[in-house]
Amino acid sequence: MIDRIKFEIKGVSLEHFTTIEDKLGFDDAGLHGKERVAIKSTTYRNIRFKYFAVYKLLTIEGSLHKFCKGNNYGDFTYAEMKTVLIELSEMVDIHLSRFHVTKMEIGVNARMKEAPTEYLDMLHSYKSRPFIDMTPLAKKSALRGKRCKFVEYEIKFYDKTFDAIYRDKHRKETVPENILRYELALSRKYLKAIGMTNVTGKNLLSCLHFLRFKELLRSMLDAIYCNDLTASFETLTPDEVKYYIFVMSSDYRRYLAYLNKYRGKKEYHKEARRGDILKKKVAPLKEGALEREFKSEMFHALDRNCQFYPPIES
Repeated sequence: MIDRIKFEIKGVSLEHFTTIEDKLGFDDAGLHGKERVAIKSTTYRNIRFKYFAVYKLLTIEGSLHKFCKGNNYGDFTYAEMKTVLIELSEMVDIHLSRFHVTKMEIGVNARMKEAPTEYLDMLHSYKSRPFIDMTPLAKKSALRGKRCKFVEYEIKFYDKTFDAIYRDKHRKETVPENILRYELALSRKYLKAIGMTNVTGKNLLSCLHFLRFKELLRSMLDAIYCNDLTASFETLTPDEVKYYIFVMSSDYRRYLAYLNKYRGKKEYHKEARRGDILKKKVAPLKEGALEREFKSEMFHALDRNCQFYPPIES
């Protein structure tokens, strides 16, 4: 569930760094920032280590999932993450309480019945903010993902099968078909806002943190609006259907902005309430077969990744 992450470890002396350098082998990585601070870095099993001697700062950044399994298109449980964190701590001989998290990505992969684009095309909005197309991968024109960006976090869904094969064509025969990735990128500021004021490698070992991340992913998924064309609107009048299509379009946001700017707050709030009333009326009707399968598979993936103990070998 916890995939990409960045740790900062302060107070790492040059003498201590030398012991880490002997294990992993670091290279000069140029100069950093306006102060032109010298950096040494190395990459080991998809994790990037950087050392800033002037600041006595060691950063560790990358995919814990890939560090563990060499890829990140399957499941990655709490038990596996815990093993990885302990291994990283032992590699640099620094206690996990000093591993301060500055950003992280959490997410799951789900094997879908249909092609991922079928589910991506129905994603509409979260908290009234629309999902937009993710930038295509380099030298590719196909749109294979959607994102909904806020200041302190970002929700992403994308075709993980396509992404994995793009990054390593040798995996073409081994990557399962129709893998849809659900991902949430979190800043340190957002972690503080939800009560996680000082997230470290040590407290990530607590299953309580893991359960909070699971609930965060679940609650956001539950609140996402989808335009599922398999839904039935038989009980609505043609005018209500027409108005609902308008309310769910990007033009509706422009219309609300027009009312707010030129017609005043009263007209703006009146129209916004009218739209919200219709959304609530449609909500019980609008979930079609595609949306049910989409959310069901994602919820199953969340449950699978909350495995707190390693599997017992027979």
